[in-house]
This record gives sequence, C-alpha cells and structure tokens, in this order.
Amino acid sequence: MFRIGKQDAPGGRRGGSWRGLRAAVVGLWLVACGGIETEEPVNPQPELASQEQNFEPISHAIPNLMAHVWEPIRVKTNFDPSIPQTERDRLNGLVRDAVLQWLEPLRVMPGIAITRQVDIVQDSSHIDVTFPAETGRSFYSGDCFVFCTHPVITIYSDDRDAQTILHEFGHAFGLGDIYVEGVWTCKDTQYPQSVMCNEGNYLTADDIRGIRYAYCREHGEQCATRDYEDLYGGTGGTPGIFQCSGGSSVNALTVRSGSWMDQLQVGCWNGDGATFGGWGGGPAGTSSCPSGTTMRGVRMWTSSDHVDAVQAMCSDNSAGAKVGGSGGTSTTYYCPSQYPVVLGVRVRSGTYMDRLGITCGTASGQLRTAWYPPPPPPPPPPPPDEEDCPSGKIFCDCTQTCTTMTICDHAC
Repeated sequence: MFRIGKQDAPGGRRGGSWRGLRAAVVGLWLVACGGIETEEPVNPQPELASQEQNFEPISHAIPNLMAHVWEPIRVKTNFDPSIPQTERDRLNGLVRDAVLQWLEPLRVMPGIAITRQVDIVQDSSHIDVTFPAETGRSFYSGDCFVFCTHPVITIYSDDRDAQTILHEFGHAFGLGDIYVEGVWTCKDTQYPQSVMCNEGNYLTADDIRGIRYAYCREHGEQCATRDYEDLYGGTGGTPGIFQCSGGSSVNALTVRSGSWMDQLQVGCWNGDGATFGGWGGGPAGTSSCPSGTTMRGVRMWTSSDHVDAVQAMCSDNSAGAKVGGSGGTSTTYYCPSQYPVVLGVRVRSGTYMDRLGITCGTASGQLRTAWYPPPPPPPPPPPPDEEDCPSGKIFCDCTQTCTTMTICDHAC
C-alpha cells in the first residue's frame, strides 16, 4: 500500500483500514487520466522462499531512497510555524538517525559504496518530511498526482517519536507494512519488535533482510541470494526462531553431528537456550568465546540441503572451535557494527539442521552485567608527604593533612 498510517488503537500500531479505498481511487484516476504508472524495477527480481519472506517490498511511481544510497541523501523538513527550534532540532536528529539506521545493513552489500551522509536541506531534496501541528495518522506517500519528483512523509504531532520516523523511512526505502491486518501485531513467525510490523527502536533480522532485499531489487545485477538472506544451507525442514531472553546474548553453540549437523543447541549467558534438529550423530563439541568477549558472528559450513558445521566468531577477533562435519562451503556472517552481538538464531530443521542464520543486536543489559561490570571505586588518594605541604604549613601526623602548627598541636 502506498499510504501507510497508524491504527487508532492502544499501543499505536500501524493501521489504515481506508487504504484500500484510497488505492482504488488512485487506480481509477490513473486509468482515466492515463497518468503515472507504477514502474517495476528493471533488474530481475531476487527469489526468496515465501515462508521466509517476513517483509513486504513495495513499488512506487517515483524513485524512493534506494535509488540514492550512493550519494548524500537530502531530506527537506517542513515544520509548522508553532514548532519551536529546540523541537525542530530534535526531529531533524531523529530523521538523520532513521536514514542512517536503514543504510547500515547495506554496507556489506556488493557493488556501490553506501553513503554515510544525510543532509537536512530547504531546497531540492530526495524526500520531504512534513511535521504539521495537527494530530493524525502519520503516513508515507510514494505516489503523487501532479509533477512530483520525490516521496513525502507526514508525521503528525502525536507521532513525533523515533519509532514512527524509523518505520516511515522503511517505506521510503521500499518496504511495506507486514503486520496482521485488523490485529496490528507481528505474525507468529516474525520478531515481535520488527520495525515494519510494530514500533521497534532498532532494526531486527526481518527488517535487515528486507532492506537488503530491496537493495537487490534496485541493483539486482550485483546481488546473489546470500547477499540479502542471513540464512545459509538448504530449504527443507520447518522454520524456527530463538532469541535470548532478558537482554542476554548467545555464548555457546553445541552440536551433534555425523557427516553433517544433526542438532544445534544454542546457549545464552543467562542460562536460557533452545535445541533444534534431531538426535542422530554424536556429540561434536561446543563452540564458544572466551570470558570477557561476546559472540559477534558465526562461520557456517553449508551444503545445498544442510548445515555441516559452525564456529563462533568473537569480539576479540578470536574464534571458537569448529564443531560439526567436515564438508560444506564456509560463509562467515558478522553482525553489523551497530548491532554487534549475536542475540539468537533463525533455523530450518527436522531430523538434521537444514538452514541457519543469526540475529544481531546490542544486548546492552547483559553487556553491563555479565562481561563488563562497572570498575570498583578508586582507592582514596594517599596522604600528602611532608615535602608536598605548601609554604607556611606542616604535615600533621595526627590529622594526616597539611596544616598550621597551631591546629596540629590542638588536634594532637
């Protein structure tokens, strides 16, 4: 859908039951007037198994931001006159942060160098963001009626938060809503805080895969399947997801295997965990990172229909043991710098491990408690020596300070 709004319901989840009517009106107008036609990308469409596509690519009549990811992205912000300058500065900062967060997962993609520059401008731009004084349901519009050259985001006064702005810029990069219509929540197979089905502050694995897929739709001649998927191996088995609870993160991958991996046990620092696959093979060992480090990626050996072996990649640039079988082709998936810790896994499995991917994040709570406790308070400074006392004062043994003779005699 082209106009994406918020549902007037508790939690502020995305909605827009009138979008179908608007789309129909737009369609009739285009047919009657011979107006703008929605253009499909020139490049061949990348293929992705439907059961794994927890994102929704959309196309527009005018170019979205994905066409400009190699150049400084120019955003024109329009504010109602009643909005004070301090609030304008805050909103401009949220706009910059949202654009940069969507660009971050693209930095590992092949081909063009991705920009790190977002300019807030008042002249020609790639996208306009309007902040009216009224309340309402914020939306993104990638289509227009008369002489439009770039898309527009409208953020109403009750939506001026990081989550809404991040969500609407997801549309501007080519992603649609993926919530369950009428319920306004994520599907059971999705991460519950996916930006495009809820209101998360950070991109989840589904969002990252979606933005990479959108990149490949625009620049498909340079993409292979593994460039926009974070899962490797075959397509059999049933899907499963696991994420460590309580802000913890993954610290151990324990494997049963024969010629390939039969089972994967995922362990978290807080004792949480999950088991995937069957009970064939035998114990192959555990791959983990040293104390004081975090798991920042996984090296996977995979074949066309299964996962052969895994190896933990650690934040100190060391690697855990390789555990599993001896076959397959290796691929190393590192978490992006903005989300540097492995929080969980996405799999397909049955009697053995068919497919494996990882979920990345910050795990800030766990990082503060398990691996990087606050340092102990510094010891008190040593007492001054007699030579350190300024002119006219002496070092008093009774008070352990520099003072006058009179005060020292009184204290002693």
